[in-house]
Parts: sequence; structure tokens; C-alpha cells
Amino acid sequence: MTGLDEVTVKASRPEIIIEPDKTIINIEGTVMAEGSNALDVIGRSPGIYVDQDGNINLNGRTGATVMINDRLPT
Repeated sequence: MTGLDEVTVKASRPEIIIEPDKTIINIEGTVMAEGSNALDVIGRSPGIYVDQDGNINLNGRTGATVMINDRLPT
């Protein structure tokens, strides 16, 4: 039987930028982006809750607008 001598696992956390009028979560290159749709990724982002109806709450506030690449999804 042969075994591995060494295993390296690398992952990165999403970059979070908080500005006065918006919160930006950059998931590019993170584990969160792998094999998921946009709503799944949003629901796993810190401070964001997505309910069963798809309503999005950001830090307990309703009415959040989600943009992808600085554009509203169509």
C-alpha cells in the first residue's frame, strides 16, 4: 500500500468591503463560488440571510438590492 507524504489544502475567504452606501462581497476565487448558483452564494455570505421565499436580509435589514458585476440581474 502506498500513502501520501504531504497534502496541502488552500482556501480563501471572501473579500468584504463596507462602504457608506453599499457592502461589496467579492467571492471570486473562493470556495463559496465553486459549483453554486448566485442565490446559494448570497445565502452563505456573512451577514446575509435568504428566506424560503428568496427574500434577502442584510444585517437584519430588508430591502437589499443585489448586483452582480455592478449590474442588476435580469
